[in-house]
Amino acid sequence: MDSTVFFQNNDNGILITKSGSLTVSDISITNNVSHQDGAFVGIFHSTGSQITNNQTVDSVRQGIAVANENTGLLVQGNSIQGGGRGIFSTTAFVPTAPGSSQVTISDNTISGTSGDGVSLDTNSLTGSTISDNSVTGAGRDGVFIAEAAAANPARASTPSPSPEAATAPPTLPPTPPPSKAANTARSPPTTSNHTQTAQPPPAPLTHRTTPRVVAGSSPPRPDPAITHPHVQEA
Repeated sequence: MDSTVFFQNNDNGILITKSGSLTVSDISITNNVSHQDGAFVGIFHSTGSQITNNQTVDSVRQGIAVANENTGLLVQGNSIQGGGRGIFSTTAFVPTAPGSSQVTISDNTISGTSGDGVSLDTNSLTGSTISDNSVTGAGRDGVFIAEAAAANPARASTPSPSPEAATAPPTLPPTPPPSKAANTARSPPTTSNHTQTAQPPPAPLTHRTTPRVVAGSSPPRPDPAITHPHVQEA
C-alpha cells in the first residue's frame, strides 16, 4: 500500500489481518497520509511486514495499532501528530491470542498526542526493540511499557516531560547559613598618625508645622516664606 490518502474513516484507514487459513506476510505500507481516521492502520497476524514513512494527523484512537501475532514487523520513520495514542501495541482486540514478537519500533516522530506517544500493553510484545523515537508534548507518557512487556529493549528514545513537570518552576538548592566564624570575625583596629576631632551628629531634619496657638495670645502671622502648598523644611 503506497501513496494513498485516508480521511475520516470511522474505524481504520487500513486494517490487515488473516482470514481462515490464509497468511499475511511481507506487507509494505509506506508513504501514505491519514487525517482524522479512527486509526491509520491496524495490523494482525503478519510476518515480515513494514509500516514506514507514513504521516498521520489527529487519529481518534491511535495512529498505528500493532495487534496480535505479528512477527518481524518494522514500524519506522512515521510522523504522528495529535490524536489519541501514537503507536499502540496491544492484545486487547483478541485477548485469547498471543502478542507479537521481534517487532522494531524506531525513528518515529510523535507529537501532541492526548495519550501516550508509544504504549506497550501487557504481554503485547516479546523480543522486540523500541529505539531512536522522538516524542514531544504527549498528554500522558512519552513511552509507556507495561510491567510484563518490560523485557523488551528500549533505548535512545526521547520522551517529553509531563505538562506538570514542564511547567513546574526549577527547584533551587537551599542557601547555606553563614558560618559562625563569619558572624564573629572583626577587622583589626587601624591606627593613624593624625588626630581627628569628633564631629557632632547632624541635626535632625524638621518640618515647619502650624504654630500652636496659646490661649490669650495673638494668633500667629502666616510665614511669608511659605508660598508652596506643601510644607517646606525650615
